[in-house]
Amino acid sequence: MAEGTILVVDDSPLATKIMSTLFAREGYQVLTAESGEQALAQLDRTVPDLVVTDIMMPGMDGYELCHQIRARPRLRGIPVLAITTVTALEAKLRGFEVGVDDFVPKNTPAQELLARVEALLARRSRWESEAVAATPELHQALRLGYIVLFFSLKGGSGRSTLAANTALLLARERDERVGLLDLALEQGTAELLLDLVPRVDLGTLAGDEVDPDALTPDEVRHLVVVHPGGVALLAAPRYPEDAERVTPDLTIAALEAMAGAFPYVVVDSPCTFNEHVLRALEIADLVVVVATSDLAGAKATSTTLRVFQELQLPDERVLVVLNAPQGESGISRDGLERALRLPIQVAVPYDPAFSQALNSGQPHALRRERRPTASQVALGDLARKVAERLSAVGKRQPGG
Repeated sequence: MAEGTILVVDDSPLATKIMSTLFAREGYQVLTAESGEQALAQLDRTVPDLVVTDIMMPGMDGYELCHQIRARPRLRGIPVLAITTVTALEAKLRGFEVGVDDFVPKNTPAQELLARVEALLARRSRWESEAVAATPELHQALRLGYIVLFFSLKGGSGRSTLAANTALLLARERDERVGLLDLALEQGTAELLLDLVPRVDLGTLAGDEVDPDALTPDEVRHLVVVHPGGVALLAAPRYPEDAERVTPDLTIAALEAMAGAFPYVVVDSPCTFNEHVLRALEIADLVVVVATSDLAGAKATSTTLRVFQELQLPDERVLVVLNAPQGESGISRDGLERALRLPIQVAVPYDPAFSQALNSGQPHALRRERRPTASQVALGDLARKVAERLSAVGKRQPGG
């Protein structure tokens, strides 16, 4: 017999009765509500394992109900299955934006509906089982992950693309989830690069006035959205105006919590030395500087390395990668190394497939080719050198 509690929300008594009977027959405990408002009142009393809601309801519709669920920290981990007569892509996209986990049309066969319910409950069960291994303090002490920050002062360097692909390759190599934190607060692109729709982001946390001290490794495991390739993303705010509400205390608390939850955390940073970045640099174990071969890129990289020296960031914790997002023209690799006085560890050649990957929602590192392209080989080299350098230098000590 199945286990778990399901809240069924539908303004149709007949539809409610049919679903309640179906779920109860399988062994689920069933709660019901006739409206979104009634559902929220029920949720204040009992936290179910799953919410099954109609979308088209008078008053508070299913979209708004899901938005309200995701806005409440105590409820946001509950999966939501939406039942709708609307099949338009725009309607589904709106649902995913507010945090709907899955859609089924009305009159879906009973066995298919049960299969969707079981899949969502199994997913939640996996999340919870991963989060109960230890207390937050013990968990963080036993498994404090490496923090790898990708940085470039020059926009358009391909930094975000390299960060996302490196995270995916590290996850594949370790066969474990790897965290990805998007600190480009006003223009984050990680969710686009991974084709994900986060239900929670840094803007959401700031809007909920979440106490940074309350962000533990266990909590952050429930907040991230996970790519099939094993990357757990905590995204930048969906709306640029929300970025102003995200404090450095919150971003660093999120970063430290992710480092307690995952063996690696990759950070995609903005093209500026703002307080978020400066504080992240203080605890980063490795900084990957993304350089480009054009004159503006060379100047930006030189400035970056000079600032790192002033911040007393050791050279062994800096890894320079040369990226050619727009083509190969410009300063040669040897010439750039002489100007920077640091070796370039990896050079990623220009490849139009990077743009195709963004448009298709399939990360370039995971694209299957008969023979790996030169850019895919370079991405593999980058991920490998990141892991090797971290193994060599170890975790950064306070003040180190």
